[in-house]
Amino acid sequence: RELLARIIADFMVEPPAVSENAQAGELPAELAARLAGAKAEEVASRKEGIVIGSDQVAEVGGRALGKPGTRERATEQLLACSGKTLMLHTAVCVIDTRTGNRQSHTSTAEMQYRALTRATAARYVAHDDPVDCAGSFKFESRGVALFERVRTDDPTGIQGLPLLWLCSCLQGLGLAVL
Repeated sequence: RELLARIIADFMVEPPAVSENAQAGELPAELAARLAGAKAEEVASRKEGIVIGSDQVAEVGGRALGKPGTRERATEQLLACSGKTLMLHTAVCVIDTRTGNRQSHTSTAEMQYRALTRATAARYVAHDDPVDCAGSFKFESRGVALFERVRTDDPTGIQGLPLLWLCSCLQGLGLAVL
């Protein structure tokens, strides 16, 4: 909501009824893209207009990281990622139900975790409470300090919605974002 509000003043949020389970053999980037499309399609089946679906999947060593759910698991997830490279795949799918136009995009950020101690990870988790975040961090908050390097084509993708691509897409559909 916060990211979308940067470029669109008036919108509605409709939670999609979509299972977020990975399919057998599905790579993390494929999972993000499939889920973004499924979310957009599910909402588009019951609402008219321009529908935006998005999803984000964190990956370390070729393995998708889920949302930790508890502070203890968030701390353990951070320690398992310590010193490693995280690939953060943020996918978005836009469907214009009036025309049937469908466009999709995936932005990937390569993020190098710093070496973390248990005390540092636990302090961070106590501060930001990232239990609902894959990778156990909130980059828009203190989570930025967990990383020593980030490479991406769209920094807003790290926060959950690649606005650079989305602005171009929505303008192409005739929606003024400026």
